[in-house]
Amino acid sequence: FILKQYYGDDCLPSKIAIITTDFLKEFIENSVSQLQLNINFEIYIYRNFKDIPKLYLSIPENISGILTSGIFPAQIILLNFPSTNKIIMPFNTDDSALYRLFLKLLDKNRSLNFSRIYADVVERFNVDLHTYLLGEIPIPMPTIMNQHVSTMTLEQLYSVEQEEYQKHLSLWKSGKVDICVTRFSSIIPQLKQQGVKVYFPFPSQEYMRSVFKKLLQEIELKYLQKNQSAAINLSIPTLNRIEEDVLFENRCIALQSALSEIIENSPLDYVFHKNRFGIEVLTNRKTISNLTCGYTTCRTKYLLSKKLDFPVCIGYGIGRDLYQARINAKNAKRESELNSNQDSFLIDEKEQLIGPLGNHPPLIVPPILDIDMSNVKKCNLSSITIQKVFSAINNNYNQTITAQQLAVKLSITQRSANRFLSSMEQNQLVEIVGQRRPTSKGRPERIYAIKK
Repeated sequence: FILKQYYGDDCLPSKIAIITTDFLKEFIENSVSQLQLNINFEIYIYRNFKDIPKLYLSIPENISGILTSGIFPAQIILLNFPSTNKIIMPFNTDDSALYRLFLKLLDKNRSLNFSRIYADVVERFNVDLHTYLLGEIPIPMPTIMNQHVSTMTLEQLYSVEQEEYQKHLSLWKSGKVDICVTRFSSIIPQLKQQGVKVYFPFPSQEYMRSVFKKLLQEIELKYLQKNQSAAINLSIPTLNRIEEDVLFENRCIALQSALSEIIENSPLDYVFHKNRFGIEVLTNRKTISNLTCGYTTCRTKYLLSKKLDFPVCIGYGIGRDLYQARINAKNAKRESELNSNQDSFLIDEKEQLIGPLGNHPPLIVPPILDIDMSNVKKCNLSSITIQKVFSAINNNYNQTITAQQLAVKLSITQRSANRFLSSMEQNQLVEIVGQRRPTSKGRPERIYAIKK
């Protein structure tokens, strides 16, 4: 499974990072060698969990894939760096490794008493070892482990190694156990120094192969997503007929020049097309993510306002192919033109409308599902408009809304909001569920909900 044969050395990271302990270093190196994995990796050693954040910061930016020896280190990274753009993947002790270890122990000692074994690998998660070995656990062990670790705080994660070390040592010294089995490879050297008979359930080679393969697949997917087809559609407001031809041409030139300065990527990452409304930019998902700060705001609009003396409406589109991306950008641009503040919008490959960009957080509008399309057509409203109204209602308190609340959420006039709701109510897409008295004099506000 070699990514470089498809993309070359310059397209994907040439290395992955592996965060582990000195105890597991040789095992990892042998696994890569025996599995004949054509990967370049660098190992980062931690002594205890508190070393992990510093190790993470020392990993070069061009490495986007990180393998950790267990879910605990992975969770520590995610809690310390919640906005990380690196793929963090743990390798754990798989079930076959545990059963293989206990079979070996049983082979050495046929009278082995399992009640005198402490195995934190299962008992840490409130699972009885004997019950586990009999296969009587109703929930898969990885699920139990993931659920347990996901609820732990950083302080709990940092202290778990020492807690388990003390527990193993106490049980051993008090003569309550004959064997210890631990998943915390960092405490094994200390336990052995104290004379504890301790074992580590090394993962199987097939399991390690699957983990490496999954990590490389995630890296590939991330790379492909960054280079997914995308488009930006920018329109210049209509000018006076006498001025239109000359001014429009001049404004298009100014707009393209300003965009070239804003889009800092290589010129190979975008192509400009002029159309009768403005400029279309063919680009990729990574560029749009940068320009919209992760689909939350519109950096392009802000920067253009500093460079140009005329307004611009902007729509972003992402698609499974270039055709879909261009259509989505065009429809998103239309939403910008209809918006009272001419805010920007984005439509992604799932046909989700995101915007207005700059609202915190922007509304995410999924496609219409399970709706009578004959009623939608009767409304004389675009499907995107109906999507936006539904999403505004679903995201509002008690899943109800007034025209005034809708106007604020969609950045439209209250008159438009009233028209949308009235038309949708007449065509049985929404229904009136109550009234709200205004604080000042005036008519009561109607409260709407989606019709069931």
